[in-house]
Amino acid sequence: MLGRYLIRLFLVRVLAVLAGMVALVQLLDLLDKTGAVIARGGLGALGRYVLLRLPFLVGEMIPLGCLVGALLCFGRLSRGLEMAALSAAGFSLRQVLRRLLPACLLLAAVQGLFDAEITPWSEQALARWWTTTDPARQAQPRADPEGDIWLTLNHEVARIGSADAGGRRIGDVTILRRAANGDLEARIDAARGRWVHDAWQLQDVQVTRPDHALAARLPSLEWRQGPVPANMEELRQPTDTLPLPHLLKALRGRWASVHGPGFLRTDLEALLAGLVTPGVMVLLAAPVLLTPPRTGSDPMGAMRTLGLGLGFLALAGLLEALGRADTLPPAVAVWTAPVLFGALGLVRLREAEAA
Repeated sequence: MLGRYLIRLFLVRVLAVLAGMVALVQLLDLLDKTGAVIARGGLGALGRYVLLRLPFLVGEMIPLGCLVGALLCFGRLSRGLEMAALSAAGFSLRQVLRRLLPACLLLAAVQGLFDAEITPWSEQALARWWTTTDPARQAQPRADPEGDIWLTLNHEVARIGSADAGGRRIGDVTILRRAANGDLEARIDAARGRWVHDAWQLQDVQVTRPDHALAARLPSLEWRQGPVPANMEELRQPTDTLPLPHLLKALRGRWASVHGPGFLRTDLEALLAGLVTPGVMVLLAAPVLLTPPRTGSDPMGAMRTLGLGLGFLALAGLLEALGRADTLPPAVAVWTAPVLFGALGLVRLREAEAA
């Protein structure tokens, strides 16, 4: 009974805070982009834009919602003398926090679902809709607003000048084929290509090798390493995040990406680290439970907790950016902030219990 009561008290506040923050950020975003959105379809386009942006905002706000929700929940337990009653009944602070573990696991699962599946899908759908409804493109349908497509796959780096909407026809292709040690083996230039029978058929091909003085010209060449049409269609509208299945395939060299291996490994580590973020936020807010009831609220303590939570998110974002840029190893870039602030939360918890 106690566990269900605490979980309900906590989750209600987290959801309320999350809804408020998402609505506020969505409103600010709309104020900046209302004109561009309406130009893509009138008032009906506003609803579509909001729905496609919503998963990204929810995923971004879950950690902060956990922190503020925990502060409100723990403040209520402290001010209402409920924590004092629990202490008198023999419940320690750690026992109370353990009863919130299922709620943290639920929020971690929701965070993982948004980060691994829902947000990448919505970002790709938004990018496609934003491009296809661009008034400038509709006025000049032959324009190519995407520009060159760069991709990496196994030991190849490719540039594709144009691709059709179905990802089955490409033009102005340049492929740099590398050996396992990174040395250039060949450069392949093709005027166009077509997906036929599970492979790309390149036409009007020129193959240049470092150990050959003259380039070889071929009427056609099969490119089996190239991305499948669905992959090519995704590359036409690249986003910063990939769905988890595509991310795992890209790391194994079975799915082309516009990002390098360091970026992809950092994203995978970030998905795993996101599962512990709600627990870290609850741990940082835990000392609020031991605020003496007769002192009322502790605004300075709440501000310190908010500062720690925001510092955690800022440091995590900075280090992840360094990991994606191959400046730091992915594991170091992603796990430094959760480990550091998790340890800090445990120290604050021990100090609060000893006080």
